[in-house]
Amino acid sequence: MESNNVMILKYEGGLTDHHVIDAVRFGQSIQGVGKLYSSVGHFLYTGSVLKPRQLSMVRVHATESGAGCYEIGAMLAVVGATQDMFFTDSVNAYRWLMEKIVHLIHGEGTGRADYEKTAGEIMDKANEDKAVSEILAHGLVAANSEQKVIQSELIAALRDLAMSNQPALRQAVAPVGRDCNTLTQLGSIKTTEADADAIRSKEDLEVGDMQEYRCERISSLDTETGSCKLKIEGIEGVISGKISDPVLFIPHNLYSQALDMHSPLIISAKPLLKDGAICKLYIADAKAV
Repeated sequence: MESNNVMILKYEGGLTDHHVIDAVRFGQSIQGVGKLYSSVGHFLYTGSVLKPRQLSMVRVHATESGAGCYEIGAMLAVVGATQDMFFTDSVNAYRWLMEKIVHLIHGEGTGRADYEKTAGEIMDKANEDKAVSEILAHGLVAANSEQKVIQSELIAALRDLAMSNQPALRQAVAPVGRDCNTLTQLGSIKTTEADADAIRSKEDLEVGDMQEYRCERISSLDTETGSCKLKIEGIEGVISGKISDPVLFIPHNLYSQALDMHSPLIISAKPLLKDGAICKLYIADAKAV
């Protein structure tokens, strides 16, 4: 089903390259996405954040998967509506808001949420897009309030929404790093293994931007899982790593040669940070020094 009403979930890499996925974790992921989208949909439709054990006014349907890749669609519908489509005539406005809010919830899980920036972007969009303004008027903000007051109310609501949806987000990313390398939602929200580990962690972790590091030595390497131990220039001690570079599975590859020869590498990696310090590196590729 190819439609603006359908939001595609795309699982890529790992087992999904062979068009299979662990059934239990896939089920957890679909449940998590269903809860997450239902909660955000309820927020947009009613202007209020779901309370514990409250029934959502919006339900989520799963649609058929696309051909040639491992993906499935999600579609929203209003409970009790005669027409089954949630997005109706305001499809573009609802999709834009869904993407912004789900991205913010994802950012809360990875330690990168910026509530003030997101609320400001939503308010700016409402000033130029009538459909977005009408959705916000459902109860998210008071139409006769001053802009500053409206934005502060929106920030508080978004924070409440993001915090309450972290359990659903953890379910949604269950296959990432286990059955697939990435999960992409709404076309632009991509969860990598680094993101998923931060989301699943009970500790307060943050995912940093991709950057280059000088690896002085690889001290251990598992060529099946990609797990490794690294000595990184400028960082005390040994750092855990995880290599997702497909080159790893080729005999006599760059990484196994660096392990054997004790030779340095320049690696491109996303850091996982705890209290500002790197605790793990997720390596996408590397080059010889």
